[in-house]
Amino acid sequence: MKSYVIIYNISDQGSEQLFLEDLKRKFPRNKIQQENNKRYFCFAERELPGVQDALQESMDNLNLDEDDYIALYYIREEEPDSINRLMVFGTSQNIENDLNHIPRKTHDMTLAELLEFDFIFQKH
Repeated sequence: MKSYVIIYNISDQGSEQLFLEDLKRKFPRNKIQQENNKRYFCFAERELPGVQDALQESMDNLNLDEDDYIALYYIREEEPDSINRLMVFGTSQNIENDLNHIPRKTHDMTLAELLEFDFIFQKH
């Protein structure tokens, strides 16, 4: 199992709640961490394509605005020192603007810590 992290901004509160509930249901091994008013949803899953499919399914029922975004962070086995970001919805500019108020070092450390989280010992 690999760890993944989702950071999102969904302006419609109903859609945001629906998205979070769906994530918890699809990825029962999860950890939510709040840093500087930003929610990091960390979870364990086997492979990236399955994660992408699950996220696309989750987005089908959401009311998403042009300023909204869903970003998925992960580490490739062949590049263990590099954190990758996949924009599932929205643009890179959307997330960069939103994360502007968080010190880059804090954000990077939070991501690194969560991507290293071991779900094996987490009670389910």
